[in-house]
Amino acid sequence: MLIRNLALVFVSLFITVKGFADSIYLKNRFNDSKKGDFFIIAQKGNATLFHINSKDTDHMLIEEIAFPLSEVNPKNTDWHTWVTKRALGHTSWIFSNIDLHSGAVIESYSFVHNAYLNRQDDFDFFTTLMNLKFEEIPNNKRRKVGNPPPKEEPDMRNCWIPPLPKILKVKHPKISVYKARWPKDGSDIANKVLEVYFLDTLYFPVWIEVKGAPIKAKLHIIDCGQNLVSPKTTLPLSPLYFVQAPKVLKEKIVLTLPKIQTDDYACYITDDTSMHKIAFTSQNDSLGTHIHIAISDINKFNIKRLRLLIISKSHPEKCIESDILKLE
Repeated sequence: MLIRNLALVFVSLFITVKGFADSIYLKNRFNDSKKGDFFIIAQKGNATLFHINSKDTDHMLIEEIAFPLSEVNPKNTDWHTWVTKRALGHTSWIFSNIDLHSGAVIESYSFVHNAYLNRQDDFDFFTTLMNLKFEEIPNNKRRKVGNPPPKEEPDMRNCWIPPLPKILKVKHPKISVYKARWPKDGSDIANKVLEVYFLDTLYFPVWIEVKGAPIKAKLHIIDCGQNLVSPKTTLPLSPLYFVQAPKVLKEKIVLTLPKIQTDDYACYITDDTSMHKIAFTSQNDSLGTHIHIAISDINKFNIKRLRLLIISKSHPEKCIESDILKLE
């Protein structure tokens, strides 16, 4: 879980603006990335290729292909060819749909298991990460190279620079470092300090480190590039279902669905002889998306026994209808 969550840190750090400040929030809107960008991060004997499969003003589809370094040698791998040929040696292949306004993971699909994933732990981690305030570490507080000087002498040591892949190496790289402390939430990295290293020419980190006993972990970029094309281009239609039974309350009816992009959905009321479009509001939480339909709006149609129908605008075949609901 720790490795998976640290990988999500790299994804979330895409959602920052280019150019650095004294502090940054990772929920800042995505800026300079583009479709086809990719990077490979490594942690111990494993690596993951992250690819921006598609992107528009509201959403981004991230492709994650994990593999053991014992099976795929980065030094002699052409990543464009490897992905095109179905990523021989991969252990997982996941699509994650991300809302660029909130930074939330909307849904994830595994092509290895041919199923949508219920990764609530990942979703909660991502939400917390989006709201962390990362503060810049000044040069005099950064990790240094070599042994410290005697107390009476000034510290003239150079700041440590993480190892960079060949494609990113420059003579005098300019690095900015930020840190944040994870809240005490009972997770593997609760109350640990996260340090992230940015190269000034890139919008994603080249190194991330979790500090604090008993867990220490590091991930770093080993390669990156552009114009990657994947044989997989879209998410299969996710199933639509009621997470819990519809609730008829005094002032509203509440339908709870898996998390959805509500701007792509319409709600209709029907009594089996007629059907009317009806307005709704929504709210997201750990259960999913709650659709709220006001009783006052339903009463305009003078219907006391009704069904509610939720339909996707972009994929009308993706829909769900409630059983008969009775109003008081």
